[in-house]
Amino acid sequence: MILPLTVETLNSLTKTELEVVHFINSNEARLSQLSIVDIAYETFSSPATVSRAIRKCKINGFNELRYKLAARDLNKQVVDVNEILNKSLVEAHRTIEQISMADVLRCIQMIQEARRVYVFARGLTHYIADEFCLKLQLMNVDGTVIKVLSFLPISSYSTMFARVAMGSVAAWEIVVSFLILVLSIIGTGVLGAKLYRMGTLRYGNPIKIGTALKDMRKSD
Repeated sequence: MILPLTVETLNSLTKTELEVVHFINSNEARLSQLSIVDIAYETFSSPATVSRAIRKCKINGFNELRYKLAARDLNKQVVDVNEILNKSLVEAHRTIEQISMADVLRCIQMIQEARRVYVFARGLTHYIADEFCLKLQLMNVDGTVIKVLSFLPISSYSTMFARVAMGSVAAWEIVVSFLILVLSIIGTGVLGAKLYRMGTLRYGNPIKIGTALKDMRKSD
C-alpha cells in the first residue's frame, strides 16, 4: 500500500477521493505507466481531485508519489543484488575451503617444470585465461620473450616496469629501453610530419607506402 490510510486521513477524504486512493493502492504495478489524467479517467474524477487526494495522504503531489514508488523499487533491486553477491561470496568461500594447499603447490611445481603450458578457455572465461597467461609470462621475467618485449617501444613502457618490479634488471637495460622509446617517439613525429606535408601537397590523391618512401628518399 503506497498511500497509507489512517483514521484521520479517511475522515478527511470524500467518497471520490477515497476511490482514487483505492485505485492507486490497487494498481501500484501500473502506476509508473499512468499519468494523473489517466488516473482521473479511470476513477471518473478530475486531475485536481487526484492531486488533492494524494496530498491528503501526506504526499506532496503526484510526482512525489511516483518518485516514492521508483525509490522503493530501486531499494528492492539493491536488496536482490546484495543477496546475489552474498550467495556468490559464500560459494567462493566454500570453493576455497575445498582446495588443498598440497594440490596447489603440486600444480605450481608442475607449471614451473613444464616446457610448455596450454591454456584453454570458452566464452567469458577467456578473460580469466588472458590474465592467467599474463601471470605465467611474468613468472619468467628473465625469459627471452619478456626481455625482447621490454625493449620494443610498443610494449617497453609496461614490460620493463614488470621486470623491474618482479626481477633483477641491469641499469644499462633500463637506459637502453628508455633511449629506444624516446628515439621512436621522435622518429614517429618526424615521419608523421613528412607524411602530412606530402598529403597536403597531393590533396585528393591517396598516398601509397612505396610512393611515400621513394619521395622521402628523393627529398633527403
